[in-house]
Amino acid sequence: MPELISGLRETASWVHELEFEASEGWRHLPLYFCEVWHEAGLEEEEVPAQAQGLVSRWRQKERLKTTAVALVLCLNIGVDPPDVLKISPCARLECWVDPLSMQPPKALETIGKNLQAQYERWQPRAKYKTHLDPTLEDVKKLAISCRRTAKGERVLFHYNGHGVPRPTANGEVWVFNKSYTQYIPLSVFDLQAWVGAPAIYVFDCSAAGLILNSFRTFAEQRAHETEGPGAGGRGSREAEDAGRESILLAACGAGEVLPQNPDLPADVFTACLTTPIKVALRWFCSRSLLRAEGLTKELIDRIPGKQTDRKTPLGELNWIFTAITDTIAWNMLPRALFQRLFRQDLLVASLFRNFLLAERVMRAAHCTPASMPRLPASHQHPLWQAWDMAAEMCLLQLPALLSSEPGADFQPSPFFAEQLTAFELWLAHGSVGKQPPEQLPIVLQVLLSQVHRLRALVLLGRFLDMGGWAVDLALSVGIFPYVLKLLQTTAADLRTTLVFIWSKILALDASCQADLVKDGGHLYFLRYLEAADAGPPDSRAQAAFVLAVLCRPGGRGQALCASAGLLHVLLAALGEAGPGARGAPPLLTKWLCLCLGRLCQDMPQMTAAAVEGGAAGWLCALLSSPHAEVRAAAVFALASFIQVDDIPGSGPDSNDAGAHWALERELARQLLPAVADGSVLVRAEVAVALARLAAAHAPPVAEAVVAAQRRAARVLRGAALSGGAGSGLARSAPTSTQAVASLVARGAPAGIAPPPAAPGAPPTGGSADAAAELRPRSLTREGAPAPPRVSLTPDPDPGRRSLGTRSVRPPSPQSAGVSPDANPNPNPSTDPEASAAEAELYAGALSACIALASDPAPRVANLGRAALRVAGCALVPAPLSAGTSMAATPGGASATPMAAGSRGALPSPGGPAGSAGASPTPSASGKWRGWRAARGGVSAGSVALSPSSPPPQLPPQLTSLPTSYLLRRVEGEPQGVPRVASTQSTGFGDAADGSAAASAAADARTGSQRPHLPASVVYRVSCEHFSQPLLEGADSGGAAMLHDPIRTAGRLRERDDYIQAARLVGPGGRLRDAARVAEVEAPGATCLALHPFRPLLVAVDARGAARVHNYRHSAPTNAFHLAAGRPTQVVALWQLNQVQAGLLMAASACGSVWVWRDYTFRNTQRLATAWPAVPAVQEWSTSSTPRPAAFEWSDASGVLFAAGGAAPAAIHCWDLAQERCLAQAVQAGAAVERLAAARSAPLLLAGCSDGRLQLFDLRDARAAAATLLSPSASPLVGLVAEAGGVAHQAVAGMASGELHFLDYRMPAAASASPPPPSSPGGPEGPPPRSPSGEGRRARMGVWKTVAASARGSALSALVAHDHAPLLATTTASHAVKLWSARGEALGVIRSAASLLSSPRAATGPAPLAFHPLHLLLAAGGAEPTVALYSMQPAAAAAPVGPAVSATT
Repeated sequence: MPELISGLRETASWVHELEFEASEGWRHLPLYFCEVWHEAGLEEEEVPAQAQGLVSRWRQKERLKTTAVALVLCLNIGVDPPDVLKISPCARLECWVDPLSMQPPKALETIGKNLQAQYERWQPRAKYKTHLDPTLEDVKKLAISCRRTAKGERVLFHYNGHGVPRPTANGEVWVFNKSYTQYIPLSVFDLQAWVGAPAIYVFDCSAAGLILNSFRTFAEQRAHETEGPGAGGRGSREAEDAGRESILLAACGAGEVLPQNPDLPADVFTACLTTPIKVALRWFCSRSLLRAEGLTKELIDRIPGKQTDRKTPLGELNWIFTAITDTIAWNMLPRALFQRLFRQDLLVASLFRNFLLAERVMRAAHCTPASMPRLPASHQHPLWQAWDMAAEMCLLQLPALLSSEPGADFQPSPFFAEQLTAFELWLAHGSVGKQPPEQLPIVLQVLLSQVHRLRALVLLGRFLDMGGWAVDLALSVGIFPYVLKLLQTTAADLRTTLVFIWSKILALDASCQADLVKDGGHLYFLRYLEAADAGPPDSRAQAAFVLAVLCRPGGRGQALCASAGLLHVLLAALGEAGPGARGAPPLLTKWLCLCLGRLCQDMPQMTAAAVEGGAAGWLCALLSSPHAEVRAAAVFALASFIQVDDIPGSGPDSNDAGAHWALERELARQLLPAVADGSVLVRAEVAVALARLAAAHAPPVAEAVVAAQRRAARVLRGAALSGGAGSGLARSAPTSTQAVASLVARGAPAGIAPPPAAPGAPPTGGSADAAAELRPRSLTREGAPAPPRVSLTPDPDPGRRSLGTRSVRPPSPQSAGVSPDANPNPNPSTDPEASAAEAELYAGALSACIALASDPAPRVANLGRAALRVAGCALVPAPLSAGTSMAATPGGASATPMAAGSRGALPSPGGPAGSAGASPTPSASGKWRGWRAARGGVSAGSVALSPSSPPPQLPPQLTSLPTSYLLRRVEGEPQGVPRVASTQSTGFGDAADGSAAASAAADARTGSQRPHLPASVVYRVSCEHFSQPLLEGADSGGAAMLHDPIRTAGRLRERDDYIQAARLVGPGGRLRDAARVAEVEAPGATCLALHPFRPLLVAVDARGAARVHNYRHSAPTNAFHLAAGRPTQVVALWQLNQVQAGLLMAASACGSVWVWRDYTFRNTQRLATAWPAVPAVQEWSTSSTPRPAAFEWSDASGVLFAAGGAAPAAIHCWDLAQERCLAQAVQAGAAVERLAAARSAPLLLAGCSDGRLQLFDLRDARAAAATLLSPSASPLVGLVAEAGGVAHQAVAGMASGELHFLDYRMPAAASASPPPPSSPGGPEGPPPRSPSGEGRRARMGVWKTVAASARGSALSALVAHDHAPLLATTTASHAVKLWSARGEALGVIRSAASLLSSPRAATGPAPLAFHPLHLLLAAGGAEPTVALYSMQPAAAAAPVGPAVSATT
């Protein structure tokens, strides 16, 4: 045993050490794409939280109240019933009145009055009617009258039968005849009909359980009787509902007699229900030792205070009793039953709380109270002991308080403080899988106390922070009315906690905003956001979130917040937290933008005031924020300024509408560059914004669609008539990237740097003579920076009309917020130059929609297609050349019957994403397919597939284009858009019809039903942030959710050990034979990757299908498509977040990048993000020839370098942490085909198509710093920088079979002798730089060249180990060689993956990949196998298998 204890202590110490190391080290590791909004896959249908079972039905559909009370007392004082034998002394008190102490009529009247007063304590507003010793007819009239009074509300029927016989087994109770000589039976069946439903019955008599049984039987009988042949079960359902809405409380069981204990009143059941504190204290005193100390009943009746005053002894006891009984009920009853009995009706809730006491008291007297619905036994619940202790502490102080001794002050009970401590202990150890805290109802009661309120709120906030289930529990208990009432307080210490609690509630159930608006709660959060001494930024963000929820577009809350001055507060806060402020918190900035957008959405007056206040300047500046969620929120706010609904009292040609349209066009111009943003969230919001623009500006958008169709028709017709000449393509429009760049150049904001242009776009600049800007009013606080000024001029030409020449005044009820000094004729058609600029803007917006519809992220592509549908068009495949048959589409255009796998085929948007089997067949050529080919999705019925016909061929001009699609009409578009259909062979209508655009515009003005606007993504996912744990020390989602302390610490140690071992590899190492061969079931793998910490291999085939294989157990683990079902050629794979839950990043030749999470297990993969890393060639453009993309990932800097596509000479630097392109390095001349980034310095190597190798200094990457290799006829096949950490060294592999070893520091004139060894213990490296340099543009030299392949065998791949000084090459014949960093051959072997393949099949390129940490090399081949080779270091023992001899 001591050894076991010692071992456990050592294990605990080791685990604690690992956790400490991980907690200190993991936060310094870069983590990418792990926030809640990183989800780029297809969205599932949005299901309300309540439908998902996340929100219980805590809010009652309708709250009932008891409005009529019938009190029936059958006492017959002085005459005992014949079936009751009373033994003196016995219980005599009725309603705390002794009937024998006065005349019977007087006693009966007094008892009736006392009973009514006792009930009025719980429901003072009900209408009471009392009948004393009534007849049958009296009871009938009483019941019918109460039902008539209550209408649809609840009726309480109280029956006291202490003076009549017991109820019968037939369901009858007794009343009197008129002369009081006989007992008359009253059937419960009749009573049900008279009282009706809903109702609650209280039966205080012996054998009351018989009534309960009969009542249930009669309810079922009535249900059968009311069910007629033609009723269809309606009467039965109504009767069953009436039975369920009836509640019964019975004093005892069917065979029991009421207790006759003289210490208790005769109507002890009624006393417990109506005077619980008095009964509870008397009963406790009779069973306590305090009775022997002189504590009498008279002293108990003299307890000072009122039950409604919680500061007095009696009030505190009542408060504690309510908390305890509520807690017992909540812990023992089902949630639905608790809501029905304790939260629907105040009187019913009070009676059932007191019923729990009656059960405890009467069970001690051998009676068992019964109820319908039946409650579980609660008389032995542990909380009753807490009540006994509280009662005892109060009663101990009673003699001193009643004697008026000096200094005898009442000492409050520590009950609530102790319960809060117990709740705090539960918070330290509880979770969702454990029993809920039983103290939760007590915590809510504590909110009524000013002494413990702050502590209770803090603990409640901690509980709500545990998740949506905790919020649901709190709401089901009844937190809502408590925290709603607390908004009326002015205590400053409660503000932060209350704001936090309300953010948690609204994050789960946004319907609570209606109650907030109704009670004016929006003012509380508005003042908090405005206060100079407001809480931390996160708390202010929570207040902005609450206000954003209240500002539901078109709702009452939006109007109230607008009238309360929320815009002024938001602009002032945005000025403080804007881009000019240092350390501006992104969460607060994001929610200020979202709240501003919600406030201005569909409110033209607020939009005009916001623009005048400088909101446009702030938001446009935020488009270049380093935080993706802030940029997306800024796009959301700017999009909300585009008013979709018509402006009241104006039309499209009026002054107000013209001014608004000019403003919206300028906003759209500012938004267009964000189409090339790297964040899925930003691009999704741009798609939503463009959809709003298409809906608001229907006529010009329709004209842009017609113009695009005309351009496509001209291109096709020219291509068909020229028979291969490119004359028809010469008239094509510029690419969308160039269009966006030109628009940004015209409308660049003044005073701030313009938002980053699309990748590959030419540099843009603002005009010095731009028109006047919208200047802000004094809406910012003192010291806050002024908002940036945004030029709203579409063109800097002074002759062109500008919105900046007018001023926007504050909105008024009579205007839409536009100054009357605007141009009286805002029709852009009056100025041809202005009309051309506007047409260019709408054409750029349409091109942006097309780019978004073909986005690599399915979520963005869906929104882009939705924006096109709003514009009245959709993407369809391009038609064929002349002589090929067409299939007419429903929209009037002609679609191509393309076979699966043909160039230009479009996948169906409804196809399964992530399924390898759903990928189309690759092209027959097997070469690189057009980048971003076939991304635009169409409906399944828009393309006619002919399995019998051969695959059609496009004209040569069109086959060179990567994007082969056209626009066609869809249902719901403007009727003026012409159907592009004709009898000509091209399948397009005559584009010379000049009335088409005019007809489209005219019909668009009249209005036609359009598809619904897509919903915002950033608002929804931002709301989910508040559903996650937020407090300090809690896992707040994102990176914290991926953190496992023990696993992280173990992996950090493992990584450091392997890196250290890899750096010690010397030149004597040898390459072992293939230790394993993985059957990846993917013939011709094009890309490989190895997991750093698990024996997993990822192999990707030519179609983009990835297969994950466990090479240790020779078993597949997962298979999915990296491009979400779209055929593509993957050229590179990387592991992100290696130490935590690793992500797989895949880059394709088409220029798109996909990042997958949870890809190692079957059917668990999810697309985290995807974006086009290089610019796209858009519709019918031949301005540039697309090139396969080249990529390089720098793990040290977190930057992904990409080149290719429509701008092959530009290198784009993507910061994955910021999800945006930071810079562009442009080199003159040939296209970039290879990239390599240095680790020791901010340097980048670029291999060009002409064989040149250029060096870029990333600190100033506008031009190449040096050329390392001169142009060569042999292209580069591989490029490595600083292999194994060898600084200043680069290795270039040529297709001719040569390996060039270069040094950045060595000029070309230096000798080519081998370099001296590096510092001791480190890897070999090149010699230091010669003192004689040649300047910045010096031509560097090669210090060593080796032949990596035999003559006639071309080199196909070159890779390097991340940490070991090792290189690997492969040839077209799949011969794998291993090299040291000095160029020494360490081994050569024929790839085992190609040993069984034919010589012809073994001529293609074979992929190579080193393990990130281990000395392991993976090599693919033509067969569906991947060979794994291990490296034996020189210092280690001899390998088990034979090592292959080193050859060159």
